[in-house]
Amino acid sequence: MTAHEPAEEGRLPSPSRLPYDDERFAEMLLEMEVNGVIDEAWQDAKKARMEDVKEIADILSSLKVRDLCCIDVSEKTSNFDYMMFGTCEGARHIHLAAWAVQDADKVHRISKIKRKQTDELWEVVPVGRIVVNLMVESFREEMTLERKWAVTRSMDPLAAANAPISEGRQVKAHGLWTLTLNLQDLEDFEVDYCKDILMRQM
Repeated sequence: MTAHEPAEEGRLPSPSRLPYDDERFAEMLLEMEVNGVIDEAWQDAKKARMEDVKEIADILSSLKVRDLCCIDVSEKTSNFDYMMFGTCEGARHIHLAAWAVQDADKVHRISKIKRKQTDELWEVVPVGRIVVNLMVESFREEMTLERKWAVTRSMDPLAAANAPISEGRQVKAHGLWTLTLNLQDLEDFEVDYCKDILMRQM
């Protein structure tokens, strides 16, 4: 070990190495990770490539996952680079597609994590800095998450926490912090953003 290399103190990084300037917030995230709420891959620093996105899209297409969509969110959040969405025919199709993506991930290079099952309507598969959302059609149309990510300027937890519309609302731990913002918060972000754009045009 060279003089400028830090000594390894354990599996978890220090709060100061997390992508947040709020020390207390970073410590809370570390505690969540210790309790198994957040995966190590959530802090993956390796930037995702379009080749990775295409590989996942090819896998999903081969399994008849419909209406694939990918959004570059690298300027909206520090946690992920791409959000992918796909429509499945039902719970079995969702789980099969999620398993295939995770299996390909293990064979290749991106991350080595245990896939978390959400429910029969929506399953989230984190692949390094790519988040794959697999949903049944009715749930996807109801949630319109692609639209929320496309029109919102920032989805970072700190930005949400500092926004007046988030005061008094709890952010639920769902394994992936950025996806756990209260859906009403997302709606409010969208409305505020649209209002801001309209005001600039006046």
